[in-house]
Amino acid sequence: AIAFVWVAVLYWDVLRSVFAGGSMYSAALLPTNATLAQLAQSATTSWSFADGVGISAPGAPWLLVLLVASVLTGGHVAAAVGCMFFLAAPLSVLSFWALAGVFTRSDAVRCVGALAWFAASSAMGLYDDADLPMLTVMVFLPAAFAFSFRAVGMYRTEDLVSPRASVQAAATAALCFIPAVAAEPQLLLPLMVTFLVFLMFVRSHRTTLLLIPLPAAFVCAPTLVNAVRFADEGTWRQIFGSVMLPSSTRDGSPASMDVLGVAFRAFGISVSDRPWGLVGLSVLSMIAVLALVSLFLPFMLRSSRMMWVASLSGFALALLAAHVCVAVDAAGVVAASVLPGVSFTMMGLLACVCMVAGGAVQRFSELRQSGDASSERPRATGDSVVVRTARAILVCLLAAMVVSCMVFDYVAGDHGQVRSSDSGLPMVASDYLEQDSARRILAVRADGAGSVSYASMRTRRGDLIDSSPAQRVEAVSGRAGDTDKAISKDCARLLANADSDAIANLSRLGFGGIYVVRGQSSKGAFEQLSSNIGASEGTQEVVGTNGGNYYRLTIQDIAKQHVDQTGFHEAHASIWRYAWLWCMGLVVAAYCLVALPRFRREGQEES
Repeated sequence: AIAFVWVAVLYWDVLRSVFAGGSMYSAALLPTNATLAQLAQSATTSWSFADGVGISAPGAPWLLVLLVASVLTGGHVAAAVGCMFFLAAPLSVLSFWALAGVFTRSDAVRCVGALAWFAASSAMGLYDDADLPMLTVMVFLPAAFAFSFRAVGMYRTEDLVSPRASVQAAATAALCFIPAVAAEPQLLLPLMVTFLVFLMFVRSHRTTLLLIPLPAAFVCAPTLVNAVRFADEGTWRQIFGSVMLPSSTRDGSPASMDVLGVAFRAFGISVSDRPWGLVGLSVLSMIAVLALVSLFLPFMLRSSRMMWVASLSGFALALLAAHVCVAVDAAGVVAASVLPGVSFTMMGLLACVCMVAGGAVQRFSELRQSGDASSERPRATGDSVVVRTARAILVCLLAAMVVSCMVFDYVAGDHGQVRSSDSGLPMVASDYLEQDSARRILAVRADGAGSVSYASMRTRRGDLIDSSPAQRVEAVSGRAGDTDKAISKDCARLLANADSDAIANLSRLGFGGIYVVRGQSSKGAFEQLSSNIGASEGTQEVVGTNGGNYYRLTIQDIAKQHVDQTGFHEAHASIWRYAWLWCMGLVVAAYCLVALPRFRREGQEES
């Protein structure tokens, strides 16, 4: 409740707008007006419309997570985006509550540990950027590890209850890993290392442990196959991307970094920001020291080493991601996000901190029976005063971390980036697109006298479902398609002068209209671009709004205005696509059947 209230208060206007039917967006998250059918096609077809008319590239695996969420919201994709954003806070708290319960039964430690996990996500700016893939990771990753420990019988129980291995827990862990890995495929790398090391520490049920990552691998199969098949061309970089728009301002440029560099980039702290830098260094040092103590606890030798392996592998992933280039923007090359690796590390460290609290198990004592001499002996009263005092100090330290992270988020965070709006293309343009799925409108914006941006629109808003990490990697490798180059050239020519040939080229590509966005940076450039398009042959101004001007292209008959979808239909009808869908569906269905709770005749659930 605390986490949900915090997010709801900070983004109250967004919450109201989402319930009113608006679409949430930010500087890194595109809005959406897609239908459930369009989302299903983008999520399951190795064809992306990110470059305008389409390229052969697998969609982001996270779209499958959005597809499931959209089904739960009755097919409303925009509503699913809003629900995922606001429900991530309480669900992430519950998720880490479950993981902390594996190592300690102290309710106080579990509460502050779960809030510390939420506070870390807030301090990393996940809510300020509406980073839905990372929020998905924060929700499902701790729960997946919690069920993994229960699957092999390594968890704390109350007195007189013995831990038992559970196939149901293993299946549930596998299902929880699916959305986490689909959101950030780079997490497969530390997970592989972690599970291989786990095999050396668990005493039994190693086969069960090996089967846990299988469904996640099936879900990400198109991305993994494409990355391996064209690895020599640099497509392996796509596993480090997500549906979020990369930015050199937020993600930085590829560089060699140390521990502090990775931490400061993850939390958005600059070197010159001395006060917050000292606070961040103090908090991270405190967590590391407390987590280090867990390595010396005799009752947590296996678990502490297992989670330390997870922490170190996550940190290695963050160092690797800082070197990988995944996109290019106006400022230069953009590095992969270090947030998945840092969150993996934070989960391991916070789990080790919870181990320091000890079991905190309420000891069981039998009722006193008359005439029984043994009942006169002193009974166990639980933990000693020293242990309870140490546990109280641990709770206070974790609470201090929560407060410092939340204060940092409130003071230094830019909460105005996340917005929700029902605006988009004019109604006449929206009706034009809805009549045929192959129709496109080119949205252009003059950023200055010599700079222009563009986007291909197939819905009323520049759509989230067309955000493709694979397409951005193609651009990094210098393999931008001829269509992309042609659109860029035509937009530049229209910014300079009225050009009928550029209009004719855009019409031949399948565009039926041009929407000139009224940019806030340069009013003169907007007027120049609008007048040049209006003065070109083959255009007709239809409507002008506060958001921009819409021009219809009249060179071709409206029935012939559509992009070539031959490649899309071939990819959609591919036998490999259907084979993947069947295999993925059968595997996930089998794991769901195993994960369903079974009840004994007495009505007690099996572990």
